Amino acid sequence: MDKIKEIKVCTTIDEIKEFLKNNVKSKFCLYLADKTDEQWAESTSRIYMNEIDDKIIYLPVNVKKNDYEMLLSIYKLCEQSPQIVCINHTHPHKSNVVLKKWLGVSAKQFNADVVFRNGNNFEPMDCNGPAFMNFYKYNIGEFKNKNVIILGVGGSGEVIARQIANENPKQLYLVDIVDKNWLVQELKDFVKVQFVHYLKDINLENKDIVLINCSGKEGNDSLYLDDFLKKFSNSDNIFVDIRVHMTQPVILAKSLNWKAFTGFGMNYVNGYTIFSKLCSYANVCPPSLDYFKNLVLKVTKI
Repeated sequence: MDKIKEIKVCTTIDEIKEFLKNNVKSKFCLYLADKTDEQWAESTSRIYMNEIDDKIIYLPVNVKKNDYEMLLSIYKLCEQSPQIVCINHTHPHKSNVVLKKWLGVSAKQFNADVVFRNGNNFEPMDCNGPAFMNFYKYNIGEFKNKNVIILGVGGSGEVIARQIANENPKQLYLVDIVDKNWLVQELKDFVKVQFVHYLKDINLENKDIVLINCSGKEGNDSLYLDDFLKKFSNSDNIFVDIRVHMTQPVILAKSLNWKAFTGFGMNYVNGYTIFSKLCSYANVCPPSLDYFKNLVLKVTKI
């Protein structure tokens, strides 16, 4: 069986329809993102998610930020196309307003990166939160009595914050340019929590710090990440950048004696969760977690 090594990135509804037409026996997961050509070239999921069985196609679709007309057209196509069984949203489309309206969800507490088909409808599934907790607890440790800082509290950061709130941290800090006080109100009954716009606004002793970067490159550029890493250099402090690659902040943190980690562990667990569910739609036996991990490793620079 010939494997699909790298799927072309679609930019129009007609291109998606063409893939559906040419692969009528396959089940599809649409991967919605807003990336440059360079960023798409570095995207590894479009390779490893298409390596295992050609009955499953993980189709990358580029949608510009706030292109709500395109998002609505995609969701309508999904309703009409039983071949499409999943939509995976990444930055900046997670929990977008069109998705909430399409699913009939209005609460701020709603957060979904992945939606799966259930009959004629689609239902949200939080993959990032559980995947992060699985990775962190297995590879790093616990959050109990730690000062936990989440940099970037939209998308993955929001669901990770909810998970950590139940892990008895000493205090939880939410850092984002956009106001997140509504999330503080949601979490305050479970954890001591504070919202600030910038890392420089946090006053801490230099110990028991867990800093989680969920903001991507933006956190490094505009939220004082480098300065914070330098100020709180300590071998007992932990830094996690949830991006899968070895990033500049991880390299800097390691050089400053932080215990620093990429998000590779979270990434492959997340991918495996999605792929295993896709297998159930395509009547395909899923591979083992170790096999999937090694497949991801083959195409990932960590």
